[in-house]
Amino acid sequence: RSIRFMSGMFAAENHGGGMTFVDISTQPGLGPLRGSADVTFRDDAMNARNAFQSEKGPERNQQFTFNLSGTLLEERTSFSLSAGGAALYDSANIFAATTAGRRTSTVRRPSDRINVTGRVDHALSKSHTLRAMFQQNDNDQQNLGVGGFELDDRAFTRTSRDRMLRIAGSGPLARAWFGESRLQVRWADTESAALLEQPAIRVLDAFTSGGAQQAGGRSASEIEWATNVDWARGRHAVRFGSLVEGGTYRSDNRSNYLGTYTFASLADYQAG
Repeated sequence: RSIRFMSGMFAAENHGGGMTFVDISTQPGLGPLRGSADVTFRDDAMNARNAFQSEKGPERNQQFTFNLSGTLLEERTSFSLSAGGAALYDSANIFAATTAGRRTSTVRRPSDRINVTGRVDHALSKSHTLRAMFQQNDNDQQNLGVGGFELDDRAFTRTSRDRMLRIAGSGPLARAWFGESRLQVRWADTESAALLEQPAIRVLDAFTSGGAQQAGGRSASEIEWATNVDWARGRHAVRFGSLVEGGTYRSDNRSNYLGTYTFASLADYQAG
């Protein structure tokens, strides 16, 4: 439908100051239905055992990707949908010395994530286009903070959610004028939680046990509205417009809120 070139200060808005920015708009509602899918699987069958462990730690990686796009209304509306995810886990190796003797073990650490993106393009007229897109990213991780001298009771989980909605409209206003407006809203959340709510005991070069003391998280809601108008005449161009940004943020991240007791050696710990 159109190809627009912007350079100099125009490109700075797209994080490419001093470079040429190329904006290509395609006609919605053209092309057949098309898609693809991909699946990946890998496990620990070919893994070697850690030389300091009596058993091989478990590991698995399962991933998938999927996309579908095509025409909803001929020469009017098109769509695209893509999704990807993974269900995987690996092992954390513990090498510690406790009052009960040498401690070696493996701890399984699962991680699950999924990403979904959907987009619809609609031709409002022969020259104006409306675009809407929604994106969601979720990630869950378990048994973080374990391994080395850190015993399995030090585990904590972390979850994160990120969602974004974007709506944009663009098209020529007259022969030498071009307008573009966009609205973006984003929500993001991150939360952590410890397996145990206990003080931590750290014995240098031996072991660390007790609660991970990771709690709370951070949430953010952001909105952005922008309108640009371009005027071009010959080799000269002018852009003017407005940009409004706002957001609300909350954070209650907490760590070490129950305290950590540190001992210089295992003998000091045994002596109290």
